[in-house]
Amino acid sequence: MELASEMKNLSEEIISSFKQRIKENEELVTEVQKTLEGFQKGHQEMSSALRKGLATNEKERLQESDDFMKGINNEISKLFADTQTLLTEFSKEHQGMAVALRSDLNKDEKIRIQEFIHLMKSINEEISEIFTYTHDLLAKFNKEHKEMATALRSDLDAGEKTRMTEFVALMKSINEEISRIFTFTHDLLAKFDKEHQDMAVALKSGLAEGEETRLKEFNEVMKGIRNNVKDLKTAVAELLGDYAQDRGEVSAAWKKMTEILAQLRKTGVTPPKKVEKKVEKKEAKEEIPAEKAKETSVEAKPAEKVMEAPLAEPAKKAPETPVKTEPKPVVPITLEEKILNYIYKHPKGVKISQMEKPIGETRMKLGYIAKNLLDAGKVQKVDNIYFPLKK
Repeated sequence: MELASEMKNLSEEIISSFKQRIKENEELVTEVQKTLEGFQKGHQEMSSALRKGLATNEKERLQESDDFMKGINNEISKLFADTQTLLTEFSKEHQGMAVALRSDLNKDEKIRIQEFIHLMKSINEEISEIFTYTHDLLAKFNKEHKEMATALRSDLDAGEKTRMTEFVALMKSINEEISRIFTFTHDLLAKFDKEHQDMAVALKSGLAEGEETRLKEFNEVMKGIRNNVKDLKTAVAELLGDYAQDRGEVSAAWKKMTEILAQLRKTGVTPPKKVEKKVEKKEAKEEIPAEKAKETSVEAKPAEKVMEAPLAEPAKKAPETPVKTEPKPVVPITLEEKILNYIYKHPKGVKISQMEKPIGETRMKLGYIAKNLLDAGKVQKVDNIYFPLKK
């Protein structure tokens, strides 16, 4: 944005100086007609020298612009390449993490299956022992029953009622014992079944909870990666947008200045035919740098003093002459010198972003000039921080 405002101010200064020169040309046309014929050869030589100088300066400006655009394109290409490399690394890490996760899950699943098989084996062994114990107990009861039946048959003669009473009581106790054994066995099997179901539910919930935690952590990591990539793209887009906006404003200001200059050329005073070529050369001379323009203005002074004597109105032109010849007491300082002075005022080092606000220039332009200073050996750089040269 500062570049556009400087370009507007420059165009306004050029237009005002152009208007002033047109006014001076109108006043000097009648006075300099006689002396122009004597200076025609000198003007031709000076115009050829000026054309060569302008052509050389234009080539240098075009070369600097090409270098500047190449540097921007290289930075953008490097930025996109780094982003692609980062995304590729993230993809590889994600794949490796997924493989490791599958491996851990398969390993844990095998361990859990082995533990479950071992548990079921122990349960089956306990059930087999219970069935064996029950079978042995029933065989024992059957043997005892047979022995009692034999004893009962031998005691039948002793007393039928007593024997029947004792038999009923014995059978009742036997049935109660058998019922108690079956109840105990049924409760034990139900307890084993319930514990097995609870253990299966706990195992499933543990696996599901662990999987959700791993997925949540992975999603957070990927979300951070996407946010970083999005911020990176936004920064690149803003950088390109600012540069395009500055170029558009500079182009508009330059176009406006050329239109005003063309209009002033059309509305200015037209000299005689013999002087027409010389006036055009003088107009071409207005586009030269400020130093050469001062030289031409200094050369024009003696001509004005020579022609002031025969003129009828010397008093009116006297106050205008010192105004146009007095230089402004302003010492120009380039942006390169500003950056160099700012770096040398901070011996502990300074970044490009820290120079942007105090100097009032865009970060891209500051970085380009700072890189030129580094290449020229005027400053030194360590980890994106610029330092003055050590004495």
